[in-house]
Amino acid sequence: MTRLINSPNAPNFLGRTIDKKYKLLEVLGSGTFGIVYRAVDKKSSNQQEYAVKCVRKGTPGSKERRLTSREWAIHAEVSDHPNIVTLHRVVGFGEFIFFVFELCTGGNLLQHIQSRTFARNDDMIKIAFVQLLDAVEHCHVRGVAHRDIKPENILCSSDGSQLYLCDFGLATKNRITSTTSVGSRLYMAPETIGEDFRLDSFAPRHSDVWALGIVLVNMVTARSPWHVASRIDSLYGQFITNPDVLRANLPISRDLCALLADIFDENPYTRISLQELRIEVLQMDSFFMSDAELPTASLCARQAAATYRPRQSFFRPKAAQPEGPLARRLRNIALDMDSLDDTTSATLEGSASVQIHITGPDEVSAPRAGPRQMPIDFTPRAVQPAPGAATSSTPPSDGPITPETHPVQDAAVIAVPNSISDLDIAPAGQPEDPVGKKVERRTSLFRRGVQALRALSN
Repeated sequence: MTRLINSPNAPNFLGRTIDKKYKLLEVLGSGTFGIVYRAVDKKSSNQQEYAVKCVRKGTPGSKERRLTSREWAIHAEVSDHPNIVTLHRVVGFGEFIFFVFELCTGGNLLQHIQSRTFARNDDMIKIAFVQLLDAVEHCHVRGVAHRDIKPENILCSSDGSQLYLCDFGLATKNRITSTTSVGSRLYMAPETIGEDFRLDSFAPRHSDVWALGIVLVNMVTARSPWHVASRIDSLYGQFITNPDVLRANLPISRDLCALLADIFDENPYTRISLQELRIEVLQMDSFFMSDAELPTASLCARQAAATYRPRQSFFRPKAAQPEGPLARRLRNIALDMDSLDDTTSATLEGSASVQIHITGPDEVSAPRAGPRQMPIDFTPRAVQPAPGAATSSTPPSDGPITPETHPVQDAAVIAVPNSISDLDIAPAGQPEDPVGKKVERRTSLFRRGVQALRALSN
């Protein structure tokens, strides 16, 4: 069914043919900045389909045109990686620009997390997450920091085994920045938020590593560790005091808990590198709290585990077939990062009338080698919260629900629930009612999370 068009910045081109070959068949999505269509190449022998995004060019010299030019120039520069959505062509048409992308029909990573594609499946997480690490590493080698990594900006194949990074609206080629409040707040690193402390400058590629850590938690638990990486968030404040508190809130393994402590290092310059993170992920025995540990885990961790169980219909490797598709993929993932080429080879076949250029500094910083060092005196200092709302190229991310804080209770008293309907999950910061009364669900985010989980169980 064709979706309604709701974009003030682009008219309805449905049914039109662009560049004498791309016929726009269906609206896939629309928003403030443009419309995305499903299109078919009428001149191709196999009727190849693409995603075509239509946006206004903006007036010459305007901020709109500069930002659009920068976004697509950066995307084109990193587009030659198998785990980044390919930008095939740029076509100018009057006051509009059409960007022809690879079509990904498997939904985004958030949808797969909500569908429990990765629940209790270590192999699937390794395969998918390593692809994401490789895509981000490719960007960093080309001197690009994404700055808005989140599940909504990661497209997937239908079975979730292939990931494709997209949406470079906030990407930058600045090696160092002092700009804060850029990205989706749930996935921002502390230096990007700039509330607990403020650095004179920092490298935005390190902030990408932090966002990847939040995405990994999402994939393993279908939850986020906190609402915002600031001490105003009680869950984050507990983590800063004791990183092991993650295992009190989430059903994760001890090894993953230790790895997350390295990822969520407040000092961006001592934060784990992408290369180190890749090795740690591939060597991880399991991301999940074991079945033997769950009965004695906290109520919060057990509730999270009970609501994120695998669906039987999803493809999972069989123990009797170690060389199945997932096992072969894991075996063939190379640890050598030298294959990444740091030359610019992405080319566009677009109309000559459409000029794409990069604005701002374009210094390229090579990945760090050897042990992590701290090149600056990292002394956090209290500052006032950064003014204004966070900037993101897409609507604010709801993300998976945030784990709620519950007192640890005796396992003999509280049994692991058998179904989602048995659960009574309290909002963040609200302990379980001691007399057994249900705690009022006060946030719309929490209500949406519970409703989505109940819908998945039916």
